[in-house]
This record gives sequence, structure tokens and C-alpha cells, in this order.
Amino acid sequence: MKSEVLEELRAEVTRRRTFAIISHPDAGKTTLTEKLLLYGGAIREAGSVKARKASRHVTSDWMEIEKQRGISVTSSVLQFDYKGHRVNILDTPGHQDFSEDTYRTLTAADSAVMLIDAAKGVEAQTIKLFQVCAKRGIPIFTFINKLDRDGRNPFDDIVEKAYPGDIVGLFDPGIFRIGDSLAEKEDIVFDELPTFSPELFAKVTVKNAMKHKQYQKGIDQLTEEGTVQVFFSTGGFDETILGVVGQLQFEVFEYRMKHEYGVDIELHRMPYQFARWLVGDNIDISKFRINSTVVRDKKDRLVALFESEYALRTAMEKNPEVKFLETAP
Repeated sequence: MKSEVLEELRAEVTRRRTFAIISHPDAGKTTLTEKLLLYGGAIREAGSVKARKASRHVTSDWMEIEKQRGISVTSSVLQFDYKGHRVNILDTPGHQDFSEDTYRTLTAADSAVMLIDAAKGVEAQTIKLFQVCAKRGIPIFTFINKLDRDGRNPFDDIVEKAYPGDIVGLFDPGIFRIGDSLAEKEDIVFDELPTFSPELFAKVTVKNAMKHKQYQKGIDQLTEEGTVQVFFSTGGFDETILGVVGQLQFEVFEYRMKHEYGVDIELHRMPYQFARWLVGDNIDISKFRINSTVVRDKKDRLVALFESEYALRTAMEKNPEVKFLETAP
């Protein structure tokens, strides 16, 4: 009986294929995803990427802001069976503002499809993603150019049986974090998910103080997803500061707070460009006064924000015993 179970497990694992589609924005990534689904027999008709007021949109772009802008801002999972194989497709955002989501998605891929716009050649974001794949040893095969613009229905991840290689959705009662590993018997440890130092910062305020509970829920969930990073002031004022890699992340955060949590917010841009996590004993935050400030992240670690490289270098010279880390320790 045990050998039969092991044989079934081996067969199911062997037939699974998971790959991510990566490229520079507007190369036709999402359209290619849906074309594969169409030819794979998973859908009968593909959608089309049209202008903002179009009545149909690429189906894997499920968020309203994705439909309005005609770009993907989150990764989506699509699945179909083809010639005895279970194929999982990871459609990733191409825009550089959402690079972190793409990098995290690549940790779940067996291989990657690199899509190149023949008219524009190999572009900057494509090169970055290629380097990430090369670093992680992820095999790559390349599609060149824009295909016809088509679409697909999202896969329902609700399943009763799954095998290694499947991608399934889990109900989260509030105890899971991105990067958590679940195992029935023994602990499993994977490489740490990549994180990036934010370069744009804004102070966030709630227009309606009666919505504070919904606001806090939104902050907790969206920062856990990696939409933004959150920091808190260390002074006498109770201020919440958001950090992002690109401007579009602010817009997505504001949009989702309003439409998913019913909270209207205001974002007040701040002049800081660099964030460094501070590690050391007896750190004197009074030394971080010139064109800089010290805040705390959601795990209560000290983080210094700087307006310029000069301010960063000055702080490092004044605090030689302190480590300045680009990412959280």
C-alpha cells in the first residue's frame, strides 16, 4: 500500500510544470499567458487589452486599477491540464514599481518564459529579471514579440487534493505571513524572500477618524502582502510613514484602501530617498538630525531615512560603530 502511494505521489509530482512569464512592461506578457490558456484548451475565448474604457480586459488582470491602466500590478496564478501535464502559469507584473512581487513569484517557479518585444529589443527590466533567474538557477526560454491580444478566466484554487508542484490558495485566519512554510511533520526552510530598500516615502493620514479600525486592518494586510513598507515615527507625534520602490505602489495602496477597506486616505510626500536599518548598541538617534530622521519598522527595529547620499555618508561617518543595512536584518 505504501509503495502504491509513493508511486502515485511520484507520478503526480513528475507531471507538474510551473513557470513564470517575465518581461519589460507592455511586451505582451499577460496576453501571452491567455493565448497559452486558449491553445491549452482551458478557455474558449481570450480577452483583449484595450483602452481604459474598454468593456473587456485581460482576465488575469483582476484588480480594477489593472483594468484602468492596462498593466498588471500583482502576480496571478493560472492553471490548466495539457497532454497529461498539470501546467501552472505565473503571470507577473512587468512594471519596475512592482519588481518585488515578481522576484517573490520567481521563487515558486521551475522555469521562466522571457518575453521580448521585437521592436524594442531586450529592455532594462527584462535584464534585471534575467539576472534574478540566473542567480537562482532558474531555466529560461524566450518568446520574441507581441502576439495577438487575447484573454482567460482565473483558476479557482479550491482543491481537495494537491501534490508538490501544485499552486493552491489557503484560507488565512490571520496567522500566516508571506514566506511561511507549512509542513505536516518536520520543519522546512527555504531561502529568504528578497526585499528591497524603499526609495519613496509618504506620511499617511485618514480622512475619517471613525474608520481607524478598517484603516489598521488595511495597513496590516497590505504591508504583509508587500504592497508597501510601513514605518512609525519615534518622536512625540504618532505618525505612520509608507515606503515604496515606485510611485505606482502609492496609487495601488490608496486605491485598495478605498475600494477594499472603505477608507479614504491622504498621502503627504516626504523628501527622503534612502532607508537604512540601524544595527548596534546604544544608538544615539539625536545624531540623525541633518536631512534625516529615525523611525521604527513594524518589528520595532530602528530605521534611518535620508534625503540625500551626502546625508547618509555624514551619518555613517558620525556613527562608525553602527551598521547601516539596506534591507531589514
